[in-house]
Amino acid sequence: MIKLLKQELCDTSRLIYDRGLVWCTGGNISIRIPHTNTFLITPSGFNKGLIKPNDLITINASGETLEGRDKPSIEVNMHLIVYQEKPEINAIIHAHPPVATTLTTLGFIIIPFTPEGKIFIEKIGRVDYFPAGSPELVKAVKSQLRDTNIILLKNHGALTFDHALLNAYYRMEEIENTAKMNLIAYNLGKKIPII
Repeated sequence: MIKLLKQELCDTSRLIYDRGLVWCTGGNISIRIPHTNTFLITPSGFNKGLIKPNDLITINASGETLEGRDKPSIEVNMHLIVYQEKPEINAIIHAHPPVATTLTTLGFIIIPFTPEGKIFIEKIGRVDYFPAGSPELVKAVKSQLRDTNIILLKNHGALTFDHALLNAYYRMEEIENTAKMNLIAYNLGKKIPII
C-alpha cells in the first residue's frame, strides 16, 4: 500500500513538472496514508521531476517527521491546515502555474467557462501574498477553505486538493488551462462567456 502511494505521488510530481506547472525546486505535494492521520510529503529543495519514492517524507498531523532523511517541504503547515479543516481531503498539490499565477497577481479574475472547467473548478479561493511557509500564509489559506478545492495564491501559485491525488492534479491542470483561455479572451478584448 505505502509503496503504491509513494509511486503515485512521484508520478504526479513528474506530471506537474513535465506540464510546466513547477520548475527548479518549486512546489510540493502530499497524500494521506489511508485510515491514518499520517501523510507523505515531498522534501524541501527537490526538483519535482526527479523525486524518487525513497525521497518522500512521512509526517504526522503535527508536522513531525516519522520517516525520511531530508526536511519536509517548507509548506508543510499549509498542507496540514487543509487536512485538519477538511477531513475528506486525501491529497494536496501546491504548484506555480505561470498563467494562473500571473493573472491572479495582476488582479484578474479567472472564470471557468468550459464543461471541464465547470467540473473541476468550483468556487476559487484567493489569498494575498505572504512568505512561503509563514503562519500568515497558513491563516490566509484556512480562511478560504470553505466550499472550494482550489486556492490561488498571489505571487505564489495555486493550491488544489481533493479526495484523490489524480483529481487534485486535474484541478491544477484545469486552472492553468482555464487561465490561458481567459488570457486569450482578455487579449481579444472580449468578456468571458458563461455557460
